[in-house]
Amino acid sequence: MPRGPSFGSVNLSNRRTVCTTVLAESRSPSDIARTLILMGEFEVAEQRLAQLPHGTDRQQVTAMLYHAVGRPEESQQALHALAAEASSFDVMVMLAEVLAFREEYAAAMDEIEAAYAQVVSDDARPSFNCRRIQKILMSPYLKGLAGQARFENWAYTARAYIEDAKPFLLTTAALESVTTF
Repeated sequence: MPRGPSFGSVNLSNRRTVCTTVLAESRSPSDIARTLILMGEFEVAEQRLAQLPHGTDRQQVTAMLYHAVGRPEESQQALHALAAEASSFDVMVMLAEVLAFREEYAAAMDEIEAAYAQVVSDDARPSFNCRRIQKILMSPYLKGLAGQARFENWAYTARAYIEDAKPFLLTTAALESVTTF
């Protein structure tokens, strides 16, 4: 059954404004296609999908679009292909976004927690790590998780990580400004 433009059970009263802003600022064809899906512009999203090269971006858009338009077999096939590639942070987040879009919240949280564990294990790059964590916190495709206890507990921990990294981030930025000519 098609999900339609409601984006699961998420009530985004300003969704069209947010999506229009993303479309205006995005340079990524996959971001544009995913945003069109959120807006319910499935035909235009499918045209964008046809232009995407093979790879994880295309798999993610395919899984989301075909779920939204009620083509579960194709959506599942794309989801499995994406899951087979989910060893890097970026692909784990992509997979979590698809799962959350499909309202498979427990599985989405599994991917978010795995991606987070991968990031925080790399203490050498706190600035980069914080940007990656913020990517998860700000993803419009994960909004269906908001208010759920597991996500809120994770988000609290993630924000604490970012807060704890601030003194180091300021020191790193100061050093970079001095050593950059």
